Amino acid sequence: MATPPSPPTPIPPILTFEGVGFSSGVSRGFEAMCGPLKPTPVGGYAVWTEVVRPLADSLTIFTNRGATGLSINVIFGFPVGGGWQTDNATGQAVEDAISTLEWMGGQGFDAGPSPYINMWSHSSQGGETTLIPSIYQGSKGRSFPWIISDGIQWGTAYVNGGGFRVWQEATFLLKNYLNLNKPPTVDTNMTGGYFVSKPGRDKALLIAGGASVRSPMEDHQALASRILAAHENNPIAGTSIHLQGRSVYWTIRHGLRVFVPGHTIF
Repeated sequence: MATPPSPPTPIPPILTFEGVGFSSGVSRGFEAMCGPLKPTPVGGYAVWTEVVRPLADSLTIFTNRGATGLSINVIFGFPVGGGWQTDNATGQAVEDAISTLEWMGGQGFDAGPSPYINMWSHSSQGGETTLIPSIYQGSKGRSFPWIISDGIQWGTAYVNGGGFRVWQEATFLLKNYLNLNKPPTVDTNMTGGYFVSKPGRDKALLIAGGASVRSPMEDHQALASRILAAHENNPIAGTSIHLQGRSVYWTIRHGLRVFVPGHTIF
């Protein structure tokens, strides 16, 4: 196969996307590297209309504010040793992530609107970045959901000998979902699993950094916030304890089963 471009040094920030189906409540997500085109604001500015008055100066009347948008460019692939992983298992992971993005864009057999999306940006070493303003990131109270409004533009792809894509560039436009109805509540029992609190793994932040986190690029702080949010309507199993509103450093009694939302795709 042809060789993809060498990975930049250092590895650029990682973008995490979590889509939630409007009708099903099913949650799916993926992670990808930020591409060479950084997230760019598109729209969201004030719209003023000029009202002509005969024999007088025109008036400028505030009409509305357009939907906030972000143009997103991502690269699917796994950098390693100055190159890229090209084995079939890696290719399957890339194909799975691409399939999830297509689902978020409305591809597939699900009836109704495409899913709404929460988004995070974090360093490849962990920790939230300001590549995307914090107010727009889902980890800030999950209050800024997005939708893919104009499809997905697929860039260059590289395929391994097994027929799997191991490197793929994609660009798409996100727009703020702001409707008469609020996004549906995520059915957190559709994905994820339970983690038993124990010494050394008895805080949301420590649980987020446990062995079940399969990706070294997972933002533990963001995942910990999602663990707390997942317990807004779901108390810790067998108790009346809700984690929503507590600190990620709050100690959870040992032996309790804590729900951890599905997180890593890579």
